[in-house]
Amino acid sequence: MNSSQINDLWERLDRQRRFFDEGQGHLLVFASYPREACAEARLYGPGQTVSETFLRARSYEMGVERVRNVKAGVIDQMEVGDDSVVLPFWGLVGDWGTGHTAALYTGGDLVFEEDTSYTVAHPLSDWDRLDQLDLGPKGRWVEPEVDFWRGVFSEYEEGLPATVHNYRSPLDLANDLRGNALFVDLHTQPERVHALLGKCTEAIIDLDRSFRDALPEFRRIPGGAWGVALPTPGMIFLNGDPIDLVSEEMAQTFSHSYTEQIAAYAGALYFHHHSIGVERARGVSNIEGLTVQEILQDPNGPRLAESVDDDLLEASLRTPIDLTVFGLNRQTQDWRDLLARLAEGRFIVHLEADSAAEARALVSFAKGFAGY
Repeated sequence: MNSSQINDLWERLDRQRRFFDEGQGHLLVFASYPREACAEARLYGPGQTVSETFLRARSYEMGVERVRNVKAGVIDQMEVGDDSVVLPFWGLVGDWGTGHTAALYTGGDLVFEEDTSYTVAHPLSDWDRLDQLDLGPKGRWVEPEVDFWRGVFSEYEEGLPATVHNYRSPLDLANDLRGNALFVDLHTQPERVHALLGKCTEAIIDLDRSFRDALPEFRRIPGGAWGVALPTPGMIFLNGDPIDLVSEEMAQTFSHSYTEQIAAYAGALYFHHHSIGVERARGVSNIEGLTVQEILQDPNGPRLAESVDDDLLEASLRTPIDLTVFGLNRQTQDWRDLLARLAEGRFIVHLEADSAAEARALVSFAKGFAGY
């Protein structure tokens, strides 16, 4: 990266800092388009699988290629002129599927499939095992991830944001440990569920701390997730999907207070869930210490472009909401009306294009509504 590219990166970080700290502008505008991927995509990219043997042999190389891909993305995004801080492959983050994330605490076996992984068994199939449940970091799966990051930092350049791992929220991790019986337990065994959630919260914090101890770069570089970043370190990503499957009351009782503990530890937190739970947005926005709420569009869930009501706007004014706009013809008045409506709140708006030129045009148009 040359000096102009590095300066552009820090300018983007500063724009995002002002958005979060001062509310300057009402929108951050991100744009993506198909681009040629570097070798990391051939090692592990869309439609591909890995294995434990592969990870042990190739994690360092994957880290090297990931950071090269991200640096190439910095150059591409300069051409687009949006506000994102490194979009390709979600930037610098460790993640080989939801099962892998759970196995970091259990050391259990995994099944790898395209783009993800799954655990083989639920170690807490019997509540009597709760006291013996050990969720300390397990070298079997942690060591390859540390190797991945050592590869990243071998070619790292200052200013690139990174997220240690796409962690599962305490409730999501508990779901993997207990299985779907957990959703019955919320009603029939609430005390035990709370005890498990306490263990999960402590385990997430301990694992993150252990990564940062092994990789001290994380204590000084910008923290970020999925194009969002802050100039200060510490941001944690949490996958909070289970809140979309329970009532608002259950989410408040069994998710949000534990998420707040992790936010207090980290200092910045990016919380992900799905459009099937868009009605949970107001509750999520009240999580103390939350930096960003991301709502991902489900293929068959409520359309986010049609869900921007007063409640969602109010939620965004408490905590910015990150969403992708699909399903509207960009030449119609509905498209303009949606951007104008989003500009009344505080949103990070992802736009998808077919080319760099189209992405640049979309960004230019959307920034007309962005307040800067």
